[in-house]
Amino acid sequence: MAKDLKAKIKEWLLHPAKFVEEAIRPPKTPEVPTGITKQQRTALEAWGSLIQAKLKRDAGVKLTEADLAVVDKLGLSIQSGQGTGKDATAGWIVLHALSCMPFPKILCTAPSGPQLDAVLWPEIHKWRRQSVLGEVIIHQAEKVYLKDYGGKEWFAVKRTIQKSADADLQAETLAGFHEDFLIYVCDEASGIPYPVFRPIEGSMTGKCNLALVLFNPTKQSGYAIDTQTRDRERW
Repeated sequence: MAKDLKAKIKEWLLHPAKFVEEAIRPPKTPEVPTGITKQQRTALEAWGSLIQAKLKRDAGVKLTEADLAVVDKLGLSIQSGQGTGKDATAGWIVLHALSCMPFPKILCTAPSGPQLDAVLWPEIHKWRRQSVLGEVIIHQAEKVYLKDYGGKEWFAVKRTIQKSADADLQAETLAGFHEDFLIYVCDEASGIPYPVFRPIEGSMTGKCNLALVLFNPTKQSGYAIDTQTRDRERW
């Protein structure tokens, strides 16, 4: 890999919004001149601050006050209505991890397989197709991966919830992975059963392990709404 490309990927890793602008290249409009809305930029910058703080701690670098404020957080929770761009943001974050993190494992789940098929997976495909990543990232029905590794060590994958299963089996949905770079993406999270989130609570011990929780505020109880209320300080 050329030295300048390595430097660019390192820069993108810590600055996801810059990655989106330069690699994804969302269409610009008079209303959104950079292609990224204010809300999306806020989310991307928060995601970058989480990555930076966790990598600095792992490297033994002194943390700033801003780093200390986020370094122990589980991840990013996004609560919003329809049409706000949160699904695009989720797709961008998946592609960012695949492009900038070494050997990432990205586990994607939703209340049902069809929801992944209808929302998140098409978003990833859409943005990959129009980006500079089309030759590098392979998009398949169940997995998105870096071409050079053939889907073996560097990938995003669907994890389907068995809603009729007992709590222990539901908890296996996101279980079984321990990596330096491990990302959980929980789309339409208000409909995901509480046990599915257990690995997020107890298994994220790697260098940069993070969860992205996205949902519409349609329910007044459950893990998703807890990330915005009683457990807000952890997100």
